[in-house]
Amino acid sequence: MFAKFESGHVHYQDAFGRTEKEREWLQKPAAPNPCDPMMCARMRLRTTL
Repeated sequence: MFAKFESGHVHYQDAFGRTEKEREWLQKPAAPNPCDPMMCARMRLRTTL
């Protein structure tokens, strides 16, 4: 939710009440895509079983 006031101040709050954006160093890395042609065959086999 964003709220903009007449003074120009913008207030942000997410669904959990946090007023700051998510910290980059706390974000989980993206999971590997099993359809990626560059992924090794061993890992592809493990994810399809």
